[in-house]
Amino acid sequence: GECYLAVNNLSNAELKLNSIIDFAKKQGGAYYEAKGSYVLAKVKAAQNDHKNAKSLIEHAKKIAADTNDKALALEIKKVEKDI
Repeated sequence: GECYLAVNNLSNAELKLNSIIDFAKKQGGAYYEAKGSYVLAKVKAAQNDHKNAKSLIEHAKKIAADTNDKALALEIKKVEKDI
């Protein structure tokens, strides 16, 4: 998803990130669900969908808090300031 975002291919980025998030949810991969969510938030922000971008950031932050993952929380904080 991040590669597609880097070249501004937002539709493919969204598709891939949603797949990653769904897979992570099914497999119990909280880190990848959160990471997929905050990268998808960047895609949504690039699409001027700031409401959904903020919602995705909040979801990622909740996962980081629930798993007590300080490094993940820091990653999200860096992204959040640009949303």
